[in-house]
Amino acid sequence: MSASSRPKRFWQRWIFRIPAALFLLYLLLGFVIVPLAVKVAAPRVVDTTLAGSLRLGWVWMNPLTFSVTLRGVELSDAGGAPVLAAERLHANADPVASLFTGELRAAELSVRGLVL
Repeated sequence: MSASSRPKRFWQRWIFRIPAALFLLYLLLGFVIVPLAVKVAAPRVVDTTLAGSLRLGWVWMNPLTFSVTLRGVELSDAGGAPVLAAERLHANADPVASLFTGELRAAELSVRGLVL
């Protein structure tokens, strides 16, 4: 029996499939599930903790670059008066510094169209 005709062992068949599946799950969570959860949960959290309302037009997250972009952000108080509005909020995290310090560190923060 030659080396190429031998059946592969279980671990040899799955050694690349399991990490690939985990990476695809990470991408699915980062690009699709977490942005939808933020868009749904963030207004509820603001409503219960700040007694105001939050509207998010668009949420984009990139798990590969550790960045998040929010568009169409409008924060109002309990009476409906606008407190803050922004056309675009963007944050890019620094995972290496955050890993060593235990704090969330931002490498870049930008705001466009801010109205207070």
